[in-house]
Amino acid sequence: MIGRSTLVLPGSNGYAVNTTWYFPNHDEAPIGLIFMQHGWTRTDTNLSALAQQLADQTNSIVVSPTVSSNPSDRYYILNDPINRAVAALFVGDRSELTASAAAAAGHPVSLPQHFVLAAHSAAGTLATAGYLVDAGAASNLKAVILFDSVADGDATTGMAKLAGANAVPVMLIAADVPVTCNDGGAATNTTINSAPDKFVAIMLDHGSHLDAEGANTDSLATWVCGPAPTPQNAAAVQIISAAWINDAFTGSHTGIYAPAGTVIAVDGATARVLAVKGLN
Repeated sequence: MIGRSTLVLPGSNGYAVNTTWYFPNHDEAPIGLIFMQHGWTRTDTNLSALAQQLADQTNSIVVSPTVSSNPSDRYYILNDPINRAVAALFVGDRSELTASAAAAAGHPVSLPQHFVLAAHSAAGTLATAGYLVDAGAASNLKAVILFDSVADGDATTGMAKLAGANAVPVMLIAADVPVTCNDGGAATNTTINSAPDKFVAIMLDHGSHLDAEGANTDSLATWVCGPAPTPQNAAAVQIISAAWINDAFTGSHTGIYAPAGTVIAVDGATARVLAVKGLN
């Protein structure tokens, strides 16, 4: 089931963002919560196919807000306040998330305690979890999934905090084609060089910066960040990330964690392991 509502950001004096919730079609209770954030100038709609597949393939509730890409907005996607606000959503009783989920579902919802952060492109700064650690809210974080994310100072600082008692896997699916939207491939190298204790990075042959969006991308995105995703690579992103998330929530070990240089066929696509640390 898919429902829409608003999500009030903690400490914002009522500032709210439009949000889509994806509820899995399973008889069993959901085992996890996935917070999924789109990239700059995008909306939750662009990640809707991925969100729906992950909800069903991992038996998780997915929450996917639309965050402003206007630099004059206090909660602009690349500003510090949105990073802090997202971390605050997971502090305490998560009342803002629960209220938004209930409004979207049309009935009370009990959210799973364990959660995963997933982010595309510019949202990588938001998802790399440093603020969660600072807020003491990382104990139920199980993994961070990055879809060809950017890697600025906030992102690398945040990843460095996912160590020791706060160590969780950080998984990256990187684009094969260097484009401006991932700093010509430099963002991938920065992320790998800043890898935390548990880390894996893969690249899809002929992979696009927009693979996470799949068929939900558009001509503006392909003009700026192209090429357009191939159907097999868009499907591979769903398969690979679902396996990683299932592992994170259940303790299984079915995802891709092979040594660097390993080439793996994924349902018509080809994945190459770029780096792995602490997950073999």
